[in-house]
Amino acid sequence: MKLAPKANVLGTAKCKIGLQKHYFGDWNFQVVKTGDEISLGDRTLRFYEAPMLHWPDSMFTYVEKDALLMPNDAFGQHLATSYRFDDMVDAHIIMEDGGRGPD
Repeated sequence: MKLAPKANVLGTAKCKIGLQKHYFGDWNFQVVKTGDEISLGDRTLRFYEAPMLHWPDSMFTYVEKDALLMPNDAFGQHLATSYRFDDMVDAHIIMEDGGRGPD
């Protein structure tokens, strides 16, 4: 926000609370909820709350014109290992930790 002080910040009500709690920002914040839409000219963002999918403020954004879903980090995975990069970890370990189990 230091680089773009006039930018609008969009997020859920929980997001606003969390950002204010941790960053003390006095930003131009707009709360959005499921079904809300914001036009960007030739594209429109549609929002879908997904609380506790990962975090209390998790939200998806959908751009219908492009059939593009921006799912935040809903489909991500974290695996702590002693390796520096994920491609150094055996794929079977990654799949087992992700719930798929070995092939």
